[in-house]
Amino acid sequence: MSVERIRELNDALRKTLDPKLGRVVMGRQVAALHPEDLAIVIERVRSYSDFTEDNDPSGHHSYGVFEHRTIWYCFKIEYMDQNGRYRASDPADPTTTIRTLTIVALPSY
Repeated sequence: MSVERIRELNDALRKTLDPKLGRVVMGRQVAALHPEDLAIVIERVRSYSDFTEDNDPSGHHSYGVFEHRTIWYCFKIEYMDQNGRYRASDPADPTTTIRTLTIVALPSY
């Protein structure tokens, strides 16, 4: 598996949210945001670049967390086979992998 290729595919989905590249799913709290706040949260996901060795040890750019209006949000990209039942055997191969980017609000502490 090529880390660079996985990162490239993840970044393409995250930056464009193109349904040809994968699915985008939102938690209920995110989907219920006021349209202006939803647009900001989506743009924060699309422009996220705070990947470090600590928060992205795999180098895949598959997870990020940020704050907006005192609420913390995260996104996660997961890799499934074409049937959506099992984890993809090779996330670097877009012909056998379905990417799902999920955006959720984190519980408050």
